[in-house]
Amino acid sequence: MSPEGSDDNPGTKRKPFLTLERARAEVRKTRSGNKGKPEAVTVWLRKGTYLIGTTMEFTPEDSGVESAPVTYAAYKGEKVVISGGRSITGWQKGGGELWTTVVPGVKDGAWYFHQLFVDGNRRTR
Repeated sequence: MSPEGSDDNPGTKRKPFLTLERARAEVRKTRSGNKGKPEAVTVWLRKGTYLIGTTMEFTPEDSGVESAPVTYAAYKGEKVVISGGRSITGWQKGGGELWTTVVPGVKDGAWYFHQLFVDGNRRTR
């Protein structure tokens, strides 16, 4: 997988998938077609941030078996972030060190956020 991949790709090192959902679907398909002797599967995530727009559920079929587990792991030496966060844009310089913006949905009470990160660092709301 890679943030520069495509879910239309075959999921190889040279042509990786883009999303966790697509990789999970391929793992499920591969494992369901291999009823004889299951093999271990590792989904390698290349460096970058993977955004998830909805809750992602892993079920027992996604975990494999003790002798042939399914593993999702960062590629050796690379930093991977899986985030269900949303980008907040429209920031404007306020008074002093403050920055402000209006967040659609939050202002209307449709959703609320508890944490704020800027460039990977937690900030005070």
